[in-house]
Amino acid sequence: FHRWHHTFTTEGGASNYGAVLACWDVLFGTFYFPVGQVPQRYGIENDPLNKNIFKQLFHPFIIFGKVLSRARDRAHLDIF
Repeated sequence: FHRWHHTFTTEGGASNYGAVLACWDVLFGTFYFPVGQVPQRYGIENDPLNKNIFKQLFHPFIIFGKVLSRARDRAHLDIF
């Protein structure tokens, strides 16, 4: 059921946050599991999942670097 969490929002992506215990999703109303269906796409609407495993592994670090750079530019601090 957790694979629906990794789909586009329009397909069920804003659901199934628990990777092991679905009881939390049932309790908080985020459980989604259409019987007999499987997700057609994975990723984020504006940033589809890259097929290259190395790019997938480094993606969070690249995003973090961009966020850190923007925060530094906004604060006008030279912390590095």
